Amino acid sequence: MIKRKLGVLGMVMIFSAITTLIPTFLSAQTELELDPTLVEGRLIEEKLSAELAAYGHKVNIIQGETIKKLGVNDLSQVLMKLVPGMAYVPRSKADYGRSIMNGSKRILWLVDGIRINNRLYVDAYIDAIGIHMIERIEVLTGGEGLFYGTEAVGGVINVITKKPGEDFGGEVGVSYGSYGSLDSWANIGGTIKGHKFMAFASYDSSDGYVPYKEETFSYYNNPHRTKRAYDRLNVGLKYSKEFDLSGYSNLYVGIQRNSGTFDYPYPNMYKVYNKRDEYIATLKWDHDVTPNYSYYIKAYYHSWWSDYTSIMANGAYTRGKPSFNWGYQDWGFNFLNSLRWDSGHELLVGLDYQNYWGKDEFSEISPNHEQVYAGFFQFRPHFSFWEDWKLAFGARYNYMTGDQATHDTLVWNVSSLLPILPGEKLFFKTNIGTAFVLPVLDHLYANNDYTVGNPNIRPEEIFSVTAGFGGRSKYFDWDVDFFFNETTDRIITGPHPSGKSTYLNAEGDSVVKGFSLEGTLKPIEGLSFSGSFTKNYYEIPSDGDIRSFAKLSAQWDGYLDEYAYGIGVYSNYIGKREFKLSGLPPINVGDYWLVDLRMYFKPTPKLTFTLALENLFNQEYAWHLSRVNYAGALRPFANPLGNKFAVTVGATYEF
Repeated sequence: MIKRKLGVLGMVMIFSAITTLIPTFLSAQTELELDPTLVEGRLIEEKLSAELAAYGHKVNIIQGETIKKLGVNDLSQVLMKLVPGMAYVPRSKADYGRSIMNGSKRILWLVDGIRINNRLYVDAYIDAIGIHMIERIEVLTGGEGLFYGTEAVGGVINVITKKPGEDFGGEVGVSYGSYGSLDSWANIGGTIKGHKFMAFASYDSSDGYVPYKEETFSYYNNPHRTKRAYDRLNVGLKYSKEFDLSGYSNLYVGIQRNSGTFDYPYPNMYKVYNKRDEYIATLKWDHDVTPNYSYYIKAYYHSWWSDYTSIMANGAYTRGKPSFNWGYQDWGFNFLNSLRWDSGHELLVGLDYQNYWGKDEFSEISPNHEQVYAGFFQFRPHFSFWEDWKLAFGARYNYMTGDQATHDTLVWNVSSLLPILPGEKLFFKTNIGTAFVLPVLDHLYANNDYTVGNPNIRPEEIFSVTAGFGGRSKYFDWDVDFFFNETTDRIITGPHPSGKSTYLNAEGDSVVKGFSLEGTLKPIEGLSFSGSFTKNYYEIPSDGDIRSFAKLSAQWDGYLDEYAYGIGVYSNYIGKREFKLSGLPPINVGDYWLVDLRMYFKPTPKLTFTLALENLFNQEYAWHLSRVNYAGALRPFANPLGNKFAVTVGATYEF
């Protein structure tokens, strides 16, 4: 109660300060000149990750042009191969997977700054997200609860899609590959009398492969060998316009629909699939009023629904129903202000609101609502005696109220980038603070044959530290980071008086710590070698923990006469992953490398051909491990097997 009162008082003080300071800043006559980025628009939200990197946060950017040249056609491939410090084990393409950053599975996923984490369950379902409209992917590693809110413990993945441009143009593309995979996409856009627009569409599908060994089906006496097939459709429209107001102002409107049918084979079932339908809509206003004051207001709507069909091996529907509806929808708004004064001090102050509801007919979670209010600030002082030293600190107060539960949290953050040698040849960086994870509807309201929810469960609170050194030079960039996460009120399962299980807050704290090494070597123009290695230490281990992982790549980009081309080898290693299944000794499903060979060729600046050989050595690996009692003995099996060797060729034409 005391913390809640302090948080409410803090919010009142923050917004009282805004209303007092804004008129002062708008009327002040200063000598601060408008820099080039302000002339084009500060766009606070879109440049937030780059600014956080300048203040000591760990940030990696994956450009859409890189994705296109590598012939990647699924988001899971990008995460596996191109994101250092992140372990990602997919079930298959167009699927979700097991992901780890800074030793934590709690990762916040965004599309254009809109959270897509499923507040019904802990996981984020990214299978319906297309890849051909991606402008860039922002990866923030470490605790990021200050600006981004719940789930941002291990990090944040923000998928930024392309925006309408000035010139008329677009692109069309197609690719074809193993297992009957077909991918096609197109976008077009331009400007008419100051009105910018863009339309896009993509469709991809695959016949899929059988993700289980033959013997696994025999354990269940199942004659059906269902493949992991899918089809996915992504369409959308975008519009933006600049207005002739003081400073820079821009209106943006965007809507996209992601849909598809995704098979989820099981060795004891005839057929299991989900039909997804997702809408993401955004209305945003950016305004740089003066060189000293900028703000943006964003309203959003997100709807994610799925019809789940489960047909047993004997052909009967599970529970006699042809489908179960489950999903959620939420809407809300974000308001962020930037105030700058003197020689470079800056205060960021914001407000977030989310209105959410969800249900799950299969898990028998009735429709439930919740609302989340948050106020936050970050102060960035400028030190005239040490121009290159960057320091920022701030706090966030969150208040969640639901149909049966009410929770609040207060988090804080301090980060810094301290140059040791000029030009970022050597620097020290640190990001220290707290983060939180709100209980999802499954934790609060589950009511099925196995689990009973607990409306009194408390949010997880995490103290996190990410600190290290780095260096930048013409030929070599490197980073060494150490991380430490301590979780209080960790959400676990425990017994319920009914004999079922329920959710509880664990007593005491649990700790995860580790380190990450990253480096990129560019010995000559066109040639680059990149590598990363991460080690996690779990105080309380759990099944399938990824204790170590690494990524290595080599890329050559050059010209053959006037023709551009490139070839690269991309590999990732997953270390020991143990599953301790009751009645069986520990089984390791890790210790393997996955290797891709990727090439592109540009006979003209507008035409690109790609060739991708994925899982080049057809390495067998498992996403999860399960067991079955067969002929009086316990048998383990991979559940399911991951992507197999595949060849994909593609072509893209820009106009």
